[in-house]
Amino acid sequence: QGEKHPDYTISLNNLACLYKDMGNYTAAEPLFLEAKNIRKEILGEKHPSYAISLNSLATLYMAMGNYTAAEPLYLESKNIRKEVLGEKHPSYATSLNNLAQLYQVMGNFTAAETLFIESKDIRKEILGEKHPDYANSLTNLAGLYKAMDNYSAAEPLFLEAMNICKEVLGEKHPDYASSLNNLAGLYQAMGNYPAAEALYIESKKIRKEALGEKHPSYAESLNNLAGLYKDMGNYSVAEPLYLECLEIINGRVNQNFAFLSEKEKEMYFKTKSVYFANFYSFSLKRKIENPEITKTVYNNVVKNKGLLLKSSTAMRTAILNSNDTALISQYQKWIALKKEISKLYSTQISKRKKNPEELEKQANVLEKELVKGSQVFNDFKKLQNLSWESVKNSLKPGEAAIEFLRFKSESAYKDTVIAKDTTGNVIAREERPKQSDSGDKIASTASRNDEIITYCALIVKPDSKYPEMVKLCEEKELAALLKKSGDNENTNVNNIYGTNQNANEALYKLVWQPMEKELEGVKTVYYSPDGLLHKISFSAIGKGKNTYLCDTYNLKQESSTGKVAMPENSLIDKNLTACIIGGIDYSADSSKNSIWQYLPGTLTEANAITTKLSEKKISVTTYTGKQSTELAFKNIYSKEGGNPTILHIATHGFFYPDPEKITKEEKTNEKVETGTVAFRGGNSGFGLWQFVKNKNPLMNSGLVFAGANNVWNQRFVGEGEDGVLTAQEVTQLDMTKTKLVVLSACETGLGDIKGSEGVYGLQRAFKMAG
Repeated sequence: QGEKHPDYTISLNNLACLYKDMGNYTAAEPLFLEAKNIRKEILGEKHPSYAISLNSLATLYMAMGNYTAAEPLYLESKNIRKEVLGEKHPSYATSLNNLAQLYQVMGNFTAAETLFIESKDIRKEILGEKHPDYANSLTNLAGLYKAMDNYSAAEPLFLEAMNICKEVLGEKHPDYASSLNNLAGLYQAMGNYPAAEALYIESKKIRKEALGEKHPSYAESLNNLAGLYKDMGNYSVAEPLYLECLEIINGRVNQNFAFLSEKEKEMYFKTKSVYFANFYSFSLKRKIENPEITKTVYNNVVKNKGLLLKSSTAMRTAILNSNDTALISQYQKWIALKKEISKLYSTQISKRKKNPEELEKQANVLEKELVKGSQVFNDFKKLQNLSWESVKNSLKPGEAAIEFLRFKSESAYKDTVIAKDTTGNVIAREERPKQSDSGDKIASTASRNDEIITYCALIVKPDSKYPEMVKLCEEKELAALLKKSGDNENTNVNNIYGTNQNANEALYKLVWQPMEKELEGVKTVYYSPDGLLHKISFSAIGKGKNTYLCDTYNLKQESSTGKVAMPENSLIDKNLTACIIGGIDYSADSSKNSIWQYLPGTLTEANAITTKLSEKKISVTTYTGKQSTELAFKNIYSKEGGNPTILHIATHGFFYPDPEKITKEEKTNEKVETGTVAFRGGNSGFGLWQFVKNKNPLMNSGLVFAGANNVWNQRFVGEGEDGVLTAQEVTQLDMTKTKLVVLSACETGLGDIKGSEGVYGLQRAFKMAG
């Protein structure tokens, strides 16, 4: 029938649905897209089959955690079905149901409830009360009520759905297993552990037989049953279930990272993070009886710390070293596209000749092709096989490695025990426990005011039998300590770290003192922060009057302690070269209204470093004054450029926090620290809407070059460079031959903190550049 026949698109879509249900998103997406494009061409955008394609693709993106991509597809599908099929059609009810699921996951419970109820009523009227789709509506509405802690409303709906699935689909069907799992999650939340256990076990057995031992739903069953045993205090039974679950999840992550772009990887991994958090929370208690469980914790932390950065740099390195001319050409095309996008975002909207958002989609598709193409050359899997033993064996006497980790702990119980079974396990508590992270998928994103985020440290030394897992503090304690309390940065720094005259040990007691016993005899510490710990200067933590951590330890910060086991090439080279930039002229005129003031100290600095390096016979190129343009800098890393071993930039730097977060803080009348207007780039013109109000953390972080004042004072920018090198632009350079970058500028260590991925700003950009 050919590739343009409707029946062929049905085959494509169905095969894609199978791959999606198996968790093989790599295989599913291109089939969904092919079916959608053919249907759009041969059937048109108002055809029900085209609406099916939109809905199917949205469901895939939702499973991958890409909610922003899923929503417009769900909405378009719903509107087509409403217009073409009418409001009493089962397909329209399905659209309402799917959109409601998405809104629930996004935390919009009010919108979700309205859509769930409307979908349920249509299905009841059109399909009847014995139909699986009606049972699905009952389940979803019950899941929402459970997420809202309305257990009395949820239970009858869960029970009715379970009975329908049992009668209509049979006791071996995956949907029946899901209904058992959902009801078990409710009973667990209500404290009825015996009832929950029986249902979880039955659900797990059905899923294993029907779906197999590598299926995401089977992993969910393992996680949920383990969580129940943890709540019951039966840790020895919970442990193997957690371990089996993590093995499946890690396999899935490696499989799907083989085709996703970085942004998609970030969203996808977020959907799996709850499994790791549950295991870490469990291990903190389990280590008392089985201290060796910390080996698995460390291995998973090293595997997942900076996962996206490892993946993207591995891709870049693999491509550039592959000798595959076609792949390298494709990579250069992608970089050129990213440069064009950056340029468009730097152009006034009315002056743009192309839509940068459309180019973003093209770049995303091209990046995914590059990820696939680089797999054969890629050492990402090798990086993922690093273990705590690798780190231990690389440490010398007197050295230690510390992996900091943060995770959401399950909510605290009002822990009055009133019943135990014959073996002493807790089976009931006086107070109803708060909802845990386990349970059915949809309800797992419920908002919880009593959720606790815990910080721990994993310590490894050359003679360690296993990593020592030490609990440090809760995030709310750390956040309170780091909260800005002064009118300027100096006051804030002194309040956090103390001064020589007024010691402040609060930070030391919170994040370091709990580890001191394990660090006896240690002089050098390799450490990798997580979460808010990225905001701390560990060297400056005060231990008493005029005593700081840097007086006791040689502290070396790493993106992951796995770096200890994979030392980079030495900086020592026979042909060292350097590029020094300083004394920049920021404006073509001497206007008193210049946003960026001239920094005479940076010229002194640049000249002094140039002299020192020249004395050591190192070839130096120095840029000062009007020569220090953004274009000149980019040319250093062009094909014709020298790609220096050492790069030193002395200039103004800036980082502006997420504008949406600032607006939210302003609405709640909280003080927003904006700094002095002159220093931070003014409050009007091009600079304001291009950098200050940009939502991309790699676009609102940058370094200032010659002529930048002209840009910040303009309403729009013309042709050429704008004088501001953003972090986004840095990522597009090939800096693999540069071994050391020194940013001698304010705010260059700042950025948006994204958990274990670290700080999204200039420092990440230079790492991504190689």
